[in-house]
Amino acid sequence: MFLSSILLACGIKGPPIAPIRILPAQIVDLEVARMSNRVYVQFTVPDRDSDGTMPGDIERVEVYAVTTQPTEARPTETFTDDWLDAATLVATVQVRTADESLATDEPQDDVGNGIAEVDSPLKDDGFVSQGEVATVVEYLTPETLVPVVIDDDFDDEEDDEENEPFGPRPFVAPPLPVPSVRTYLAFAVSSRRREGDASEMLSVPLTTPPLPPGPVVVEYDETNVRVDWDRPDLFRSSPHGEINFETEDEEDAVEASVDDVSSGDFLQTMPILPGVRTSQYVLFDLEVDGNPELVSPTPLAEPAYTRNYLGSVVEFDRSHCYAVRVVDYIDEMRLMGEASQATCVVFTDTFEPSAPTGLFAVSDAESVNLIWDPNTEVDVVGYIVLRGRSADSTFERLTMEPVEGNSYRDTDVVSGESYSYQVLALDSAVPPNVSLPSGIITETVE
Repeated sequence: MFLSSILLACGIKGPPIAPIRILPAQIVDLEVARMSNRVYVQFTVPDRDSDGTMPGDIERVEVYAVTTQPTEARPTETFTDDWLDAATLVATVQVRTADESLATDEPQDDVGNGIAEVDSPLKDDGFVSQGEVATVVEYLTPETLVPVVIDDDFDDEEDDEENEPFGPRPFVAPPLPVPSVRTYLAFAVSSRRREGDASEMLSVPLTTPPLPPGPVVVEYDETNVRVDWDRPDLFRSSPHGEINFETEDEEDAVEASVDDVSSGDFLQTMPILPGVRTSQYVLFDLEVDGNPELVSPTPLAEPAYTRNYLGSVVEFDRSHCYAVRVVDYIDEMRLMGEASQATCVVFTDTFEPSAPTGLFAVSDAESVNLIWDPNTEVDVVGYIVLRGRSADSTFERLTMEPVEGNSYRDTDVVSGESYSYQVLALDSAVPPNVSLPSGIITETVE
């Protein structure tokens, strides 16, 4: 009887359960950066569906943008159907199918973590793989700078105005003018044309970009490079008050304040208006950035207030082209201006190693054994041993080929004769740089 009751209970029908709607996963790492008249939109293509299925059913990623004028009633944009209707489809990024991705040489362990390197015959076909970082570049044209009005809040604003009581109102100072902004978002679309959740919405300001800095001067030694540049010829203030140094004295004061601060606990800026960040500089190496039509240039360091950069010489016999941009901050949005004229250099190793030290000699009846301290330079590849009949005689090359270690045995000696030695260090440059000679050591053969 008890068992039959359970069976009857299991047969009772409840309310219908809504079907699970499986969509492409949301893009969670959208990044947007404006450099002069280019806007770079970067994201990782999702590698799964909303239920966690991998690989996901993802046919493409669509990137949308719209230009608006922020107001007090609508300071930021929110994603709605009306927003999407007003937006422009900036780009459609086609995504390879799972079979195509598996057929490539892409390391499968890295798929989905956003750092996978793509090396396949499909690399240049305009498609990207799931888990790969994609970059979309939009050029700002006069048409893209014109704000549009999104209608989804018009009715509410009109109702509010009709319901406001008449009569005297307190004076409220008008807010500072706010620049127009262009807002971007992206979402993945499945082969069934199902759209995933929209990414975060990110905006860039549409104010006039700052002017480029002055000429770039590059100096380097064997291990370090220093890049210096001049301030722009003219600092101009934006309508929003975000720019910056009105006079050279103000910029010098900011640089002096940065130089005097040794701890991150102190304010390092001198904004013109309270709460407004002043301009900074950011340095790029155009030679290693890749094609700016396809990828966003990567700065060599975080933006800074000083007009110089100190770094390491990574590789000799390689071209480097340094250029600087000014960065402005507008309501926490960043805007980079045009790059300065680039200064290109080829780091050439013309720096000789230090002279070897610690030269010591021990003889027997048939040879003189030499040993010395190895040089500390990483590019030293060998040593040349010199020999003379006395300390004040002319030294001649004893070893035609460089000695790789820090010792040498001279067997071309005569018992009872005295010999003097010096050692030179050679580096890997072509032709090699040769050090000054070591100190002289004299030894008499037994």
